[in-house]
Amino acid sequence: YSSVSVAYIAFRFQILGGFGDLEASDGVHPWLGYAAVQPLVILRYLRILLFATGLALDHEVMPAEDLFDRELIVSVLLLVGLATGYVGLCLTFLKGESMRLLLWCFAFFFLCLAPSSSLLPTVDCMVERRMYLASVGPIMAILYVYWGFMHSMFSRPWVRISGSIPLVCVTAGYVHVNLNRNTVFRDHESTWTDVLQQYPTR
Repeated sequence: YSSVSVAYIAFRFQILGGFGDLEASDGVHPWLGYAAVQPLVILRYLRILLFATGLALDHEVMPAEDLFDRELIVSVLLLVGLATGYVGLCLTFLKGESMRLLLWCFAFFFLCLAPSSSLLPTVDCMVERRMYLASVGPIMAILYVYWGFMHSMFSRPWVRISGSIPLVCVTAGYVHVNLNRNTVFRDHESTWTDVLQQYPTR
């Protein structure tokens, strides 16, 4: 994976002549403020993924002006705590294929976000589409742990089958949210009205 990443970066630099968002020549945020706010952005991505709340076409998230802002510090500590706890649980309670798979899911999530949620600034600090591919990692981890728990705790087939009921309910909830979002996106006015409702100071 490291070799592929290095080769991709080198190829991109050779073809495009630089790093970052080369199309956005104007309005690119300062790299330090952009990087400082990314832990908060990643936590919001996880909230959107897990609870489907806070969705918006355009998020009013600006680069950090104060690096010692309380919200930023809390977000860094929380993200580091979550990452450390996840890796620690994997290394403590799992081994072999299970450990490698769940650690791969963890790495996949952050590697997919790395080009836009790291030190390479662009014009938008937070954009939901950046987590589309990255979300594969957390979703795989959740499903793997869930089904592993069901198979280890319940031996009877009918009990295992009944374990799919929560997944069906969660899926139905996501479908409901998706249908509601489709009504929001029916025209430009409703789309931007939704953004202004979430970010009234915009």
